[in-house]
Amino acid sequence: MTDCSGRNLVGCDPEVENCGVVWAPAYFVLLEIIFNWILLNSFIAITVDTFLNVLNDLDEINKIESITNIFRQVWLKYDVKGKGIVEFDVMLKIYRDFHIPYNYRWGQNASSTRVKPSVQKLFRSVVVYNNKCTYADALMSILNSWIG
Repeated sequence: MTDCSGRNLVGCDPEVENCGVVWAPAYFVLLEIIFNWILLNSFIAITVDTFLNVLNDLDEINKIESITNIFRQVWLKYDVKGKGIVEFDVMLKIYRDFHIPYNYRWGQNASSTRVKPSVQKLFRSVVVYNNKCTYADALMSILNSWIG
């Protein structure tokens, strides 16, 4: 910066060489301030964007936990022994008793609805072993239907 201002150049002849200008220090200070401001704003923007993404993910996680807790309560009404297995015919009772919270919608796209899907769609990925269904299969089927 001082080289461009010409203050330290002893014996500099402006006719022969470039001796700098008087406003060079102001230019470099202003340039430094602007670049630091841009860098700081970029850092803040990235940090805020990441924080908002984490909050959105946290909201989705809370919704999934809420639906899981509601389904667990309904499941435990019919799985009294707590083994995680119920008869296949109990799945219809579980379907009737299970409801998502009022402010949630089935599916995450624009055409999502408050109407619960049919029992065939809701439990389409449940695997039946010896006329019995597992908690994990039923829960994953419901979460897949809810997510869309």
